Formats: sequence, C-alpha cells, structure tokens
Amino acid sequence: MHSTGAGFSGFWYHLGLLQNLPDLKDYDYYCYSSGCLSLLLAFLNTTVDSAYETGSFIQTSCQKGAMRQYEMVDYFLDDLVPAHVDDLEDILPHLNIIVTTLSHGVQIHTPSNRSELVDLLVKTTWIPFVTGRGIMTDTDGGQFLDGGFSRVLHPVCDHSMHVPLTWDTFLHTLNPGLDRKLVYKLWALGQAVQELPLASSTSALDDTDLILQEHETESTALASRLLSADFATFS
Repeated sequence: MHSTGAGFSGFWYHLGLLQNLPDLKDYDYYCYSSGCLSLLLAFLNTTVDSAYETGSFIQTSCQKGAMRQYEMVDYFLDDLVPAHVDDLEDILPHLNIIVTTLSHGVQIHTPSNRSELVDLLVKTTWIPFVTGRGIMTDTDGGQFLDGGFSRVLHPVCDHSMHVPLTWDTFLHTLNPGLDRKLVYKLWALGQAVQELPLASSTSALDDTDLILQEHETESTALASRLLSADFATFS
C-alpha cells in the first residue's frame, strides 16, 4: 500500500484513515513524508489527542523561541517514539520509507531498528527551509530531500491513500500551526473512509461531521487541560 504525504494537513487525515483500518498490519507500506509519521503512530496506537498535545507543545515552543522550526520533527519523534517501544520489531518490516537523493533520485529503505527508523523519517520529511535547514547532508556526503520530491518515480502499489483536495487540505499543507478544531476535522475526514478499496473523498466528507461530534465528547477532558495551559494560544 502506498501512503502519500501531503504535509501537515495530510498527516492528520492519514492518521484518521489508518486508525480506522481493522487490518492495518496485513499490509506492507511504501510511504514518504508525513504519510510515514501517520503510519507509524497508527501502528503504535497513538491517539489523535496525544499527537495533538505534542504538536501543540511544539507550536508553543516555536512561538516563544524555545524551539527552532527545524527541530520540530526530531522532538516529535523523541516524544512519540521513545527509545524503548514495545513491538517495534514487528512494525519495521512493514515500513518501506521513500527518500529523495540529489545524486540517485528515489531510494527505498526498510529500517531494521529505531535508529535507522528515525534517520529515515527525518530524511523523508526534510523540506528545505520548512522542516529542515537547507539541503540535508549525512555523514557519507549524501544529500536528501523530502520523499515527495521524487513521487513520480515511486513504485505502483495495489492500494494508495491520497488526501482529498479540499480548501483545508490544500491551504494547510505547509502550516504547522493547525488549531484543535481543524486538526479534528482533518482526522475525522480520514476516519470517514471505511474500508479498502478506499472510499471516494465525497462519501468520506458526508460522514465527517458525525465523527467529529462523537470525538468531541471523548476529548472534552483533554481539551479542558489544554485550554488551561499555554496551548490555549492556538485554540
């Protein structure tokens, strides 16, 4: 299965979609950019609330100057993928991470441990001057860009997960400062996709409001805690 990127809005959409697949571990995945982050968190059973809480802290830290925008991905991975993760060995064989190199075009790697996983995730999400400072160069001299830059060379899979083109998904592709309401809206749009072969974006949009109403009740306690802290800035 091919899990595409589509930036920050695509991350939340894909997280909702993947968390709704009952047979998530029955597939092998080829992913790039934020699509890899969504896939990993879905495998780790990370809730949208937990992911948003980490994202909100990152936003607040960047606003206050306590964190540079180029450190966002590293902090996100350190917080949500700690050094000791249960069942990580069972997850990694399913992940084929696509990166773009300036010398050899597209490369596809399957990580064998957490260190390789984090290294590949940083490479595949490296957008110069957005999530990374300039062009990424590793210790061997290789230069890397976000996996999406080589998407025309990606392998053809039996199934692909594409973000529907809406005003929200388009406008907020490169916007890390999404508020809670918009994050849940994008997540619910992904949740509305019921099964493979994937439903059309039109049918998914029809179910989004209902899913948002159901999730709003579940997340009330967390929302109250966030609103009482600095995260209220982004509400």
